[in-house]
Amino acid sequence: MAAKEGKKVVRDKETRFPEAHHTLEKLADILDRPRKFCQDPVAGEYDLGLKTDINVHEPEKSKGLDENSYNAVFAAHGPNKMTDPDTKTELEKFMDQFTGFFSLLLSGGSLLCFIAFGIDTSQPENLYLGVVLFIVVSLTGIFTYQQEAASDEMMKQMMKLTDNEPLVRRGTEDWIKIKSAEIVVGDIIKLNPKEKIVADYRVISSNGLKCMEAALTGESCELAKVGEPVPWEDEPNQIPAKATTCKNMVMFGTEARAGEAICRVVATGDHSVLGELKQAMYAQAAEDTPLRGEINRFVHIISTIAI
Repeated sequence: MAAKEGKKVVRDKETRFPEAHHTLEKLADILDRPRKFCQDPVAGEYDLGLKTDINVHEPEKSKGLDENSYNAVFAAHGPNKMTDPDTKTELEKFMDQFTGFFSLLLSGGSLLCFIAFGIDTSQPENLYLGVVLFIVVSLTGIFTYQQEAASDEMMKQMMKLTDNEPLVRRGTEDWIKIKSAEIVVGDIIKLNPKEKIVADYRVISSNGLKCMEAALTGESCELAKVGEPVPWEDEPNQIPAKATTCKNMVMFGTEARAGEAICRVVATGDHSVLGELKQAMYAQAAEDTPLRGEINRFVHIISTIAI
């Protein structure tokens, strides 16, 4: 469905949702966020020209999207899933650790040392240096692979949270259970205690809702959530506050611990806070980590000595 361009919203590396500052009347508008992750701090939003039924006076009676609107939004956003840009096998990921410039340089140096020792066995220093270089290359590759494997495993564990079946309304006052992959922006969700949150929601009515966000923010305490709009970070320019600081936002990967709430979905899949965090991690995968930088520095010194 063709989307018409709407108001631009300033966003930085930390996701911001203007919906956190909107009134219930404004929240009825369905916005389509850019589907491809973008590191540009300014990203647009586009009005789909659709509405979701929100009862301003009694939010718990909101009917959400009708079937036609749901189909249009689903066509624009796709399923509520995070894509995995890395399709390499574990063996390929492991071998990639040895294809860097310094790893290849050290491997070549180690090989030359072994060849030199084979030609002249009276100089064991060549053998010792070859062994040291080989050990350095091997340990470097193993350590960096373990780091990446730990990050991948953490994301896989977070992805398991999408197995939940939330309660939604589709144009009626009846709550129905659907698969989390079928959630779209604009859906009205009923959030119950001990329920896993499978998308980013804007709370529109809270009855003592408290969420645990440790998995996303590291905050160890349960946080109370409200349904009222929160202040803009920059009121004159209408710059939204960071999503993780808004008391009326609940994010994918967190959990409702107590109370109940009626929520409106504002982001799904790759456009959620967790989804954009994951995409950012992959986008920066080619950059050196502090550990890799220190290892490369050490390798450079050893390479200089060897040469």
